[in-house]
Amino acid sequence: AAADDLVRLEPRELLAESERVGSLPGTAYALGLHADVEIAFGDFDSATASLARARATAAKLGPAHRVHFISGLVETRLAIEAGMRPVSPSK
Repeated sequence: AAADDLVRLEPRELLAESERVGSLPGTAYALGLHADVEIAFGDFDSATASLARARATAAKLGPAHRVHFISGLVETRLAIEAGMRPVSPSK
């Protein structure tokens, strides 16, 4: 349980710092990282919400920004993982 908490802490810290300094790329990347960690723990609803926020943030950076590629990879992983495991019902 302690290791799980540590793995989840890094994306939250990165997100907080990126938002604090106003870094849109950092914010989008942190949200994608958060989604990726949540996928690993099977929390597909949280991952989906984080990816939606990442995409909305990345949209402000223009279509050619590299963060779009990262979000796309995480979205693909979510689709694969969610397809292999039952997705929990919405709360």
